[in-house]
Amino acid sequence: MKRNCQRVENLTGFTLVEVLVVLAIMSIIISLTLASLNSIRPKNRDMKRISDVGHLQEALEMYRGENYVYPASTAVVAGQPLVGPNGVTYMNVIPTSPGHLDGSCATDSYTYTIQNSGLSYTIQYCLGGTAQHLSAGNLQAVPGQLGVPVAAASSLPTYYPTSGLLAYWPMNGNSNDTYGSYNGTDHSMSYVTDGLSQAASFGGSSYIDYGDVLDMGTNSQTINFWMKTNTSPSTYTGIICKSKYASEVGRYWIDAGGNAPGYLEAGCANAPVDTHITKLYPYYDNTWHMVTGLWNRTGNMSLYVDNEYFTGTSISAFSAANWQTADKLLFGVYNDTNGTSPKAGSYFNGRLDEVVFYNRALSTSEIGTIFNGQKSTYFTSPTGTIANWNFEGDVTDSVGSYNGTASNLSYVATGTNQTASFNGSSSMVTIARTADLEPTNAVTVSTWVKLNSLTCSTCAGGMTGAYLLFKKNAFAQYFEGYTLFIFGSKFGFGISTGNSGSSQSTYALANASTGTWYHVVGTFSRPTMKIYINGVYQSTASHDYNISYDTGVGMFLGRTNNAGFDGLLNGYLDDTKIYTRALSATEVSNLYNLTKGNY
Repeated sequence: MKRNCQRVENLTGFTLVEVLVVLAIMSIIISLTLASLNSIRPKNRDMKRISDVGHLQEALEMYRGENYVYPASTAVVAGQPLVGPNGVTYMNVIPTSPGHLDGSCATDSYTYTIQNSGLSYTIQYCLGGTAQHLSAGNLQAVPGQLGVPVAAASSLPTYYPTSGLLAYWPMNGNSNDTYGSYNGTDHSMSYVTDGLSQAASFGGSSYIDYGDVLDMGTNSQTINFWMKTNTSPSTYTGIICKSKYASEVGRYWIDAGGNAPGYLEAGCANAPVDTHITKLYPYYDNTWHMVTGLWNRTGNMSLYVDNEYFTGTSISAFSAANWQTADKLLFGVYNDTNGTSPKAGSYFNGRLDEVVFYNRALSTSEIGTIFNGQKSTYFTSPTGTIANWNFEGDVTDSVGSYNGTASNLSYVATGTNQTASFNGSSSMVTIARTADLEPTNAVTVSTWVKLNSLTCSTCAGGMTGAYLLFKKNAFAQYFEGYTLFIFGSKFGFGISTGNSGSSQSTYALANASTGTWYHVVGTFSRPTMKIYINGVYQSTASHDYNISYDTGVGMFLGRTNNAGFDGLLNGYLDDTKIYTRALSATEVSNLYNLTKGNY
């Protein structure tokens, strides 16, 4: 009995200190658990948001695949099914956001908005933290992109449309995509001060590797960029390529030197057929050019240079094809036959700037907006203009003091400008004689012209032709000065010397047409004369004499002072300029590109 009592005495409880320690430990564990839950829950909500938007995008693509456009904004309502006009249900229940504000988010909802007449869309949503390589904050999903930071979209130059934009590479010191998430890996690349700010410089064995990204899928596509090179390759040289030297479905590319030196090419492949378009164009003039490759899956594959459509071919037969390839997207070189490494001998030598990718075909007006928004950066206006008649309701010289006197002239609106209309029977402009407009061994004359007729109704013998600008002496037999004219349906540039009989002209290569605006430029730097049409060199002549002038004769626009052949113009003139030097080919091209948007 005594032993049993002893056992009872040994069964003592926890001391107060021990209880307090246990409670403290339990409190810490509960606090840690709650903290962990508070951390996990926002991440779980972010994962739900990403999953919701991704599944909605999948349903939207199925909808467009059968209905050709994305659904209207009113058809995408949280908690409701997504049903097409054909009665097909593409999503049983459109997801609802978690309904909790995380991080810096001011709202928690999915806002769907249709764009570009149903060819694109945006879904606005917000993440509380970084998840699946998507940044925290306000995001917008677009076709092909799960989450583009809204801040990146707002920093995009305003001339770029955001609808369908997948990637924007400004090439400012690196190959990063500042709009999406497609950053490149540089190989022997350098970046130079040129273009909009900096530009990527390619040469030798340099290229940019973006990996297996940006397949065209079932979408249309536009690639727009600026390029500059003084090299005309004789073999295929990759500029932007998701393509290799082997037949495979899903490839696309823009290259140089495709058919022969001087060619630009855009192409795509739907195995076993390669479809490509080529255009001979003097892009290798060490001048910046904007190149646009456009793949419209229900229409044409087209190639534009400097906002001008050059060539295209239908690819509508491939409208349903899902173009996917394991080839890498490379800038500055082609893929080799393995599709994962550069092909020797196909490296681009030049510079690239402002590269953008869209998962839709941009309109011609959108391409023009991009070009007009950037042209003043890439094209420098020639200096040294001594006279400029831009015909904004009068014949005032806008840079000098050489105002004209108009006879029977009218003014009509063309784009944002006015132009001078010549009636072909009595209209002309006379500029009084001044020594400043009488250079002796170098001159450039430039004008925009549109012809109503190629026939001179007042010319002797029914001769065809007309004069745009005319500086002539008092001798009816010979020119004495410089002139731009059209004769035999071709534009020409003429130089003459006194009454000695020494004169020379050089002509455009192709016939002119009525109803079309042309930019005509003649340059003379003794002994070389050149003529350019729409920024492109045409022909050369030699005239190894100084120009001389009759001090009693001024200048005429729209006619001559020769009663036997007055060459009265039936058409329009605008932006007529004179320089006392010969502009270079680059300056002529720049002048054309800077002003062509007005016509």
